[in-house]
Amino acid sequence: MIGKEKEALTLNCRLNHGDGRYYPGNEIIFVIEIENNSPLPARNILYHQTMPDIINGLEENGFRVSAKDGRVIQQKGAVIVVFDEIKGNERVRVVVTGRIGGKR
Repeated sequence: MIGKEKEALTLNCRLNHGDGRYYPGNEIIFVIEIENNSPLPARNILYHQTMPDIINGLEENGFRVSAKDGRVIQQKGAVIVVFDEIKGNERVRVVVTGRIGGKR
């Protein structure tokens, strides 16, 4: 039906870490995909992830974050990515890398 299309976003999050065992000091990678399943663009999308206390940043400014076409903001253990637009039937990816804290 023309004019009745609605935005439909899906979110998929994967944890990517070698053999699936997690040890203090190891890097841990979160891969988040946000897909716009609609033919219409989705605008002003905000992704927010508060990381568990056991996951530390890798860099002085916090976690290593890549998000093509997204603005990254980090605040006290949280990663926020803002996308102005995700085009219809397209997917964006956010990759967050941290380090497992604690004693080995």
